Amino acid sequence: MGAGPGKDDANQGAKPPGSKPKRAWELIVLAAAVVVLGWIFKVMAGAWGLLIFGIPYLVMGVIHFVLHCSASAKARNAKPALIVLLLASHSFFLLGFLLQVDGGDGPSWLTIMYLIKGCCSGLLPSWWPATLWMNALVFVPLVVTWVLMRSRSFSSLE
Repeated sequence: MGAGPGKDDANQGAKPPGSKPKRAWELIVLAAAVVVLGWIFKVMAGAWGLLIFGIPYLVMGVIHFVLHCSASAKARNAKPALIVLLLASHSFFLLGFLLQVDGGDGPSWLTIMYLIKGCCSGLLPSWWPATLWMNALVFVPLVVTWVLMRSRSFSSLE
């Protein structure tokens, strides 16, 4: 007559084909939030650096989001090491944006110092190298996490 309780319970957990599990959606939303937050940081404190490097910053955000979307599909039954790698990648993304040197017609500043101290007092600390190369170097840890996400060792974390 009717289906037994075991059969109904088994069908309740079934997902339609192509749907993502809840954890995957949470990770995708987190990735989008991190990318938008990084861009907001840069826009709030940006000057000439934002005008010059705006397109590469947008490209980095898109790459970060796409890589995390593909990785989140594997995260349903993932080992904790995978989640740690994803969270480290997000942290390095935000830190890369916060540690950017920027400047206007006056002295240069770090984005994080500008956001903490405000407009005219967020100068570049004396201990921070004021080179454009540092703007690229602060993203190296992020790129390492991207490479790890795409590597075969990442697949073993599923």
